[in-house]
Amino acid sequence: MTYAQNPEYAHILTRMDQLTAIADLRKAQASDTHVSLMGGAGINYLYPEELRELNELRLKLPTYGQERKEAQDRIRERLQKRRGLYA
Repeated sequence: MTYAQNPEYAHILTRMDQLTAIADLRKAQASDTHVSLMGGAGINYLYPEELRELNELRLKLPTYGQERKEAQDRIRERLQKRRGLYA
């Protein structure tokens, strides 16, 4: 199960989606010239406080390495159950 499927992280992902929507709305309201000067990425339209919040939310999510280890542990546990070694 990835963190996107994990209900434990739903509130984090919801807030990240909200911040992304805010940035996309500001970008859509900006002139084409301004968008091209800013580079066109929605993240450029977040205020510093919002950007800081987005970064803090990202830090609360598991890393790829953590997800990989959890998946390996689940696989190892299933194999042990099949072999009758589960304690």
